[in-house]
Amino acid sequence: MAKPNSDTTIIITTYKDSVADLRCALQSAIRQSLPPKQILVVDDGSNTDTAETVVLSEKIDSIVPITLLIKKNGGPSSARNYGLKHCSTTYVTFLDSDDEMLESNIETKQNCLSLLGDYYFGVYGTRIQNSGGLCEYMDYDGLLDTDLVGKTNCIPGGVPTYLFRTKYLNDIGGFDEQLTNNEDYDLIIRLAKMNLKTKGNLGAGFIQNLRYGSVSRNDKYFETYTAVNNFLDKAEINDFFSKGELIERRKGNETWLGHKLLMKSGLRKKGLSHLNRAFDYSNPKSIRQYVAFILARSSRMIFKI
Repeated sequence: MAKPNSDTTIIITTYKDSVADLRCALQSAIRQSLPPKQILVVDDGSNTDTAETVVLSEKIDSIVPITLLIKKNGGPSSARNYGLKHCSTTYVTFLDSDDEMLESNIETKQNCLSLLGDYYFGVYGTRIQNSGGLCEYMDYDGLLDTDLVGKTNCIPGGVPTYLFRTKYLNDIGGFDEQLTNNEDYDLIIRLAKMNLKTKGNLGAGFIQNLRYGSVSRNDKYFETYTAVNNFLDKAEINDFFSKGELIERRKGNETWLGHKLLMKSGLRKKGLSHLNRAFDYSNPKSIRQYVAFILARSSRMIFKI
């Protein structure tokens, strides 16, 4: 049976990436079993010619049109939105420049989404982490319970796991460029708030190559903590989560920072302070949390934290 025509754009955003990383990502997009209709590489204001070098070399033998877009630095959301402005296909997906798309990703997702009603904003799969194997997500079909978005073994929050209907991303104005963390969660939840459905799990679609210095692996703890709180403030204003879920996510952010600071000499008192703040939100719910709770409350009594 003949394969359907591809109607998908892959947007790859890059900023000061190595030639090897970007080339691997771009080649994985080209090698799809159902090749995309176009690939957009968005250089978010790098001060190198890496993106131009890689794109020019890969365009020579590529059967897929590849376009390089260059803009002033504005962050990942700004770069993705810039790509969206140049997207002319029915479907769109995103690939980070240090990750690698599996060959059947576009074919599997487009085949599924094309058979679903127009009230589906997209479909999702999962990912393989180079550091820890396959991530598990729910088999799901319907209107999203937003409390599940981004939680382990629930609904993925990262946009590279999805294939979207482009028109709905445009309808909600794309990514919120004021957010520097959880902007993916924000996008998925705003789509769900339009009473649009999603379907998954369609299996692994890409390999996530976690590296030190990425947003998910950096030591800028206070910046990350503040950025997550900015998202949670927006979530509270817009009723993204139930009251209980919002409390647990605020507690989780405090706990995360507390544990990070406890590992840093000279910042342990601040770490204990954030752990105490975490358990002011709600009581501990696991053995690990109970240990942290006892440590935090003991420090409050001794050091008046």
